[in-house]
Amino acid sequence: MKRKLAAIVTVALASATLAACGGSDSDGAESSAYNVVLVSGVTGALQSLTAGEIAGLKAAAKEINAGGGIDGRKIEITALDSQGDPTKAVNVLQKAITDGKKIDLVYAGIASAESQALLPVLTRNKLLSVATTSSPLLNDPKQFPYHFGLSPTAVDQIAQLKTYVADNNVKTLAILTSNDAFGKGSLDGATGAVKDSGAKTVPVTYDPTQVDLSVAWEKVKAAKPDAVYMDCLGAACAALYRGRLTANATDIPAVGGSGASGTGGGPDEYSSAQAYAKSTLLAQACLKYVAPADRNKVQKAFFDGYSAEGGNPKTLAQPGMLAYDGLTLVANAAKKAGSSKLEDLVKVLESGESPGRDAFLTSELKYSSSSHFPGVTDGEYIFLPPGPIVDGGFKATS
Repeated sequence: MKRKLAAIVTVALASATLAACGGSDSDGAESSAYNVVLVSGVTGALQSLTAGEIAGLKAAAKEINAGGGIDGRKIEITALDSQGDPTKAVNVLQKAITDGKKIDLVYAGIASAESQALLPVLTRNKLLSVATTSSPLLNDPKQFPYHFGLSPTAVDQIAQLKTYVADNNVKTLAILTSNDAFGKGSLDGATGAVKDSGAKTVPVTYDPTQVDLSVAWEKVKAAKPDAVYMDCLGAACAALYRGRLTANATDIPAVGGSGASGTGGGPDEYSSAQAYAKSTLLAQACLKYVAPADRNKVQKAFFDGYSAEGGNPKTLAQPGMLAYDGLTLVANAAKKAGSSKLEDLVKVLESGESPGRDAFLTSELKYSSSSHFPGVTDGEYIFLPPGPIVDGGFKATS
């Protein structure tokens, strides 16, 4: 049977009987499941990321449901396949809304362009949403009052780049990013991070849909930089690292950004080891391998649940971690509010209160009425080698 464009993959995490239990809204709202809809590339170039997200959501939902659900409502998850395309993302979400599906929370896109397309629809329909996407344009509580980011904005993520530039005496820095919303956020972040360093920046963009990206690397070489900051998502990462090798640009020191560090199997899987010569990753610290015996309570619960739900240990666990944190965030807010109503959840999330950094796997998810994205805590972004990947994290080699 031909796959439908808007394929719907439903992951039932509670039976119909369980889903009908509970429901504690004071106005007597119907007792029903707490419906979480993920809009992401179930198929397409970013499907490995989405698979991790689904495993993380399922792991969190199983744990939360065992404790009574969200406001007494058992979580059910539906994944809508956008194929990573912003237009398709809007179409599948709008269809679900038009069809009358009750939606409590939306996991809004795998790339910033998707989130940017989805947020106006979510705002009009007064739907709470979270996402891992990091474009600074998404952090606009006045325009998007019901959306909360799960990682710092791209600008904040890349701030540590200034340390690399200073430590390595970089005078000219090439910035190689995609010509889309994700790439713009990366370019703005990298430019801002080094603006006071005295280093000259040379922006170079590439088309993430192209297979051969060696031409972009030739442009980088022509600038004769001391180093290059590069970022990518999904299949574009493989093409970008291969293009580096094809263009004989491996003698230029390279720093891969958050997308490069967090995509699929990571750089260790993209191509040959030669493609990563003189390269490092500016990555979230959660991507560093932690031995099972050294994991804290939250890490242990995540990895046990993630593995049970089919999380691939040979690919980076970060997408699953972010999804797990996102559902944990909403469950904590509902517990504090004593309600799963939209307005009550937003009020709690904007209060600035947080259960602490150790309650989450990735970032301390703390917000205010003026910022719906978390800030960067000390040591959250570090430099890591590009592989190998062991149990979902980069493990240093001797």
